Amino acid sequence: TSVNGDERTIFILRKQGVFGTSSFFTNETRRSFVIALSKCEIISIDKEIVNKYISINPNFSLCIIQDLS
Repeated sequence: TSVNGDERTIFILRKQGVFGTSSFFTNETRRSFVIALSKCEIISIDKEIVNKYISINPNFSLCIIQDLS
């Protein structure tokens, strides 16, 4: 939402898309307002779990980097 209160479409996430990955690299909580255009499933993954998975599977970090680019 803009300063005037206008809503804007910033990005349309496709099937199996992710958002909020930048918060894995900061100490800030990601706060997003999202409206689903169709039925979907949203999950929240704890940062510590992501870090543990990256240590087990380093290729996973490449997926996060690709999402950030």
